[in-house]
Amino acid sequence: MNTNGWGVSILRARALLILIASCAALPVFADSISDSIDALRSRDPQARAAARETLVKAGPEAVPELLRAMDMRRRPAVIAVLVRIGKPGVAKLMDLLKDPALRVQAGEALFQVITPDSRSQVPALVKCLKDAELKHYCGQALVKAIDARSSGQVPELILALKNRDKDIRAYAAAALGQIGTKAAAAVPVLAEALKDREAAVRAVAAAALGKIGRKAKDAVPSLEAAEQDADGEVRRSAAEALNKIGT
Repeated sequence: MNTNGWGVSILRARALLILIASCAALPVFADSISDSIDALRSRDPQARAAARETLVKAGPEAVPELLRAMDMRRRPAVIAVLVRIGKPGVAKLMDLLKDPALRVQAGEALFQVITPDSRSQVPALVKCLKDAELKHYCGQALVKAIDARSSGQVPELILALKNRDKDIRAYAAAALGQIGTKAAAAVPVLAEALKDREAAVRAVAAAALGKIGRKAKDAVPSLEAAEQDADGEVRRSAAEALNKIGT
């Protein structure tokens, strides 16, 4: 007896029942979330579509279970659901970074789904950047989320650029570059960072000055000196920055 068809039928039935509940605006319970996550692997497109809709409707409540289910096969489907949950899901992922059991999954998902539309999380990302256990998760997400609309974070990023941790300094420089011309107040500190003992920090600082553009003219002498840096990436970044500034 072929049982595969029965398996598909059961998954479809579960998904349809879940979808009916969704259309009726009923609350989504934990069993529905679990069943929907199982249905993400169904061979039936309708079952998968119904599962996605239910998980999106569940919103942040579904995020922990989605992360627990984020294996290689389900990763694309889980990320797609998280993208559709949007800002509330991003906030939940930020909270879950504090959970050691889900930190890796939350950090990976956060990087995948965050955009400048979630700029309300930028202050929290800047703060969490200074946490040694979270700096890479928060730093990478910060560089994706920040833009000129987050210029209010420039003072905090200037302080981070002076941090003893080289990774924090590099992420801070990159974030300042993403802010662009509105980060002009950081030009002196970025110019000083061109002398940082870490080549990665020097290279990112040069790139940030290039993104600030003409407002970084005061850093031209420092960038010209950086063109003679021992590190090739620093030299390239300095040359590109000078070109963008218009020297």
